[in-house]
Amino acid sequence: MKTLFQFCAFSILSLALAANACATSLDSQIVTVARSLQIPGQVLDPDTYQLSLEDRLKNRAILGITNKSTGAHCLLLAVPNSKIAEGTANDIVLFPALNDSKQILRGWNCSTCAETLELVYPKAEAIQITALTGQSVLAADPVYDKLPPNLSVDDMKVVTLWLLSPERISNRQGVGLKAVHFVPHPTAPNRLPETASSTPAFALAGIALLLAYLAMHLNDRRRTKCWD
Repeated sequence: MKTLFQFCAFSILSLALAANACATSLDSQIVTVARSLQIPGQVLDPDTYQLSLEDRLKNRAILGITNKSTGAHCLLLAVPNSKIAEGTANDIVLFPALNDSKQILRGWNCSTCAETLELVYPKAEAIQITALTGQSVLAADPVYDKLPPNLSVDDMKVVTLWLLSPERISNRQGVGLKAVHFVPHPTAPNRLPETASSTPAFALAGIALLLAYLAMHLNDRRRTKCWD
């Protein structure tokens, strides 16, 4: 009986780990960066990186980017936005290129997300990107919220978001900058349930428990027959 319980426990653990690994792979993607790529707070050198969905809130998400060569890891804030351009072949979205040497990451088409996730840039960087591309950019200004410059995950969940957009100045030549308080809308239903990362594990664990019950039941019947 002890051996049977050990077998059942091992089976449950193995199935749960396999399910979790499978679900995690749906929320991550390997991307090869051929040219320097600007992301919030830094510039990525040409290399291979893994994008991953670290946390998903009601109307925000925390993305992780890991350098596969060095192991360097950073966390970025993003919000769902169905209006930005479709991704490239590897499902990353770039701001319109001004030249071949300048790449700026705008978002990621996560496979288990209903909408493209658009990155939030520090205010100073967002102003520069808006000027360079003529596109609206999501921004965060920690000073406004009296938060530290390097936002923690908890800070990312509450920091105020801004949408910076180019705006033509009336009766004057040139383009100014318009900043409005941005409130992300709640995400639409995901392609997979929002609990997709846990559901397979629970389902397989349930199956494993059922198999364990059947095994114990058959073992009890076998013992009863032996006594008879």
